[in-house]
This record gives sequence, C-alpha cells and structure tokens, in this order.
Amino acid sequence: MFFFNSRTKRSLTQRTLILAALFLLVAAALFFAGCPMEDGDDSTEADTLPDKLIGTWADQQGGDSYVLSADRVAYDNGFGGGYAGTVEYINEFTEAAGVIIIKYDPDKKNKYYSDVNHYGEPEYEIAPPGDYIGIYYKELTAKLVKTGAAYGAEPPEKATLKEAKASFTEDNEGTYMTWYGTYTWQK
Repeated sequence: MFFFNSRTKRSLTQRTLILAALFLLVAAALFFAGCPMEDGDDSTEADTLPDKLIGTWADQQGGDSYVLSADRVAYDNGFGGGYAGTVEYINEFTEAAGVIIIKYDPDKKNKYYSDVNHYGEPEYEIAPPGDYIGIYYKELTAKLVKTGAAYGAEPPEKATLKEAKASFTEDNEGTYMTWYGTYTWQK
C-alpha cells in the first residue's frame, strides 16, 4: 500500500529534480558530442585562389600550361586540348600544398576515350561522369609548383561539389595522384 505524506512528497520532488538534472546533463553531452571539435587540422578552405597561385604556369618539357585567376582555371595540354572551369572550392593543406576543385565549363571538359588506339577521335570520346574535378598542387614556391588533375583507372570527376569535397581531400591525394607535372611561373 502507498502512503502519501510530506516526506514522500519531498522525496518525489528531489527525485524529479535529480532526474531533470541528469536529463539536462545527458542532453548537453549529446549536443556537444555532435559539434565539431578542434582536431589540429591546419587546412584553410575558400572559393577563390590565393594570390601566390594566380598567374600562368608552364611546363617547359611537356609544353602544357595552367592559367589561374582568382576564380578560374584553364589548362592547355599543349596539343590543342585541355579543360577550363570556375573555382568552386580550394583547400590549402599547408602554405605550399592543397587541392583546387573546379566546375568544368560546358564546352571545356576533360576528354576520355574508350580505346587508347583511337585517342583524339570524336566517335571514341567518353563524357566525364561529372562536372567537378580536383587539381592537386604541392611544393609551391614563388617560381615553381608541382601540380596535376586527379586521375585514375576510371574518370575521377564527381557529379556534385559535395561529392568532390568528400573525394578530393588530403587523405585521398595518393588515390588520385601518383605523378605531378613541374611548372614554372611565367607571369
């Protein structure tokens, strides 16, 4: 049988307050657990290129070049082809390395071919799977940079900027890059 008296009332009030405090403590812990914490990541994110990258960069041996402005990238492969697009995102891993994600211009996308023996033949062209590509760079100085667009066994382009940001990261550099061209600053 349950007896109600002032002592029982006080015990119920104390229990209610304790349970409410515990609930608030757990809710606060869950809230803060979901917040991003400082992880020592020194990267910088932006959507325009830093001044140190802006200019024309040419590979004297390969004949290809990049022309970079604050919000555009154009690549000439030295054979009449290449790609161009708008800078959508840049992640500077360090002062001398990072990745630039561009969205291709509709008429200046990278070209792929279904058969290596038919390179340059329009009937063998394959459209890239998306409009976003990552261009990695490293060892940047005032006069020199090593750079290249992501590549792989399958075309690496992504359909959305969100997918591109998730794919073209510092941790995934080795997935997309095994060779870099060396480019000197022209102007």
